[in-house]
Amino acid sequence: MSGTLAYADAPLAEAELSYTVSPDAESCPDETALRQEVSLRLGYDPFRAGVPHHVGVAITKTSRGFAARVTSATGDAPVATRALESEAGSCDELARSVVLTVSLAVDPRSFGGPRVASPHPPSAPAPPAPPPPSPPPTEPAPAEARPPVPPLREARPRWNVDFMAGARVGFGVVPGVSVGPLLDVLVGRQVFALVVEAGVDLPTGSVPNATPGGAGSVQASLLRGGVGVCASPSAFLLCGRVDGGAMEGTGSLQNVTERTTFYGGFAAVAGAGLPITHGISGLVRAELLVPFTRTALDLDKVAAWTSPSVAATVGLAVGYRY
Repeated sequence: MSGTLAYADAPLAEAELSYTVSPDAESCPDETALRQEVSLRLGYDPFRAGVPHHVGVAITKTSRGFAARVTSATGDAPVATRALESEAGSCDELARSVVLTVSLAVDPRSFGGPRVASPHPPSAPAPPAPPPPSPPPTEPAPAEARPPVPPLREARPRWNVDFMAGARVGFGVVPGVSVGPLLDVLVGRQVFALVVEAGVDLPTGSVPNATPGGAGSVQASLLRGGVGVCASPSAFLLCGRVDGGAMEGTGSLQNVTERTTFYGGFAAVAGAGLPITHGISGLVRAELLVPFTRTALDLDKVAAWTSPSVAATVGLAVGYRY
């Protein structure tokens, strides 16, 4: 009996909390939800700024699920670290483990449930009072039960809008090597997004006529845009897109001639991203183009260049997530 009184009257444990969630783990509870759950488990709010005891929580998304790192340090004492992992599709399982771990890190005596400190130090028990008269028999009231702890709030995945701008170098898109700018807008949730892309492939020079005699040269530029879908597991980007546009070819023999034709094709894009700063990242990308329409550029009714069945581009882009 005396041990229970000493525990109830002991000062309440307090700690300063730092809490971070990586951008790709936004479905995990925020700091407010964690504070509420730990307070419910301990029976009081243990978090204060400026106290010697510090507890830190960092939650990240992994390729298999979610991971958390919980640290506990007091003054110059060694830092205690606990690593938690969950391979579940949602963050619920990991969140429950984090609440328990943080509660025990703040107050190791909280394993048995909440407690409330007495505002006065323990004193000698008073002499027992005479028992009151027995009340008339009544129906027994149901025992008061501890209210159930509500589940952690799981934030709904929010819509992300990514803007990307960059440049690419093309091989086989137009005669010779091409260069040009590109612009992408991606709108989606979690790992999937719709993408709209626009870009221009400009020639770096002309291609001489490969026909007998070799007179004249041809060059072309391509304005194209398309829509498609993307998946971004971890730091990678995979997209499929349908493009449409116009190719403007120019040939010079005795006179300069120009011709514009329709372009249609399918594009497969693969890329790898690297975070630069908050909301801004870089992307290295490669693209395979399969045209639905084949364009032939003629000089004096002789084919000087025909678009190949497969073309490719490589490029760099910088993106911003809104």
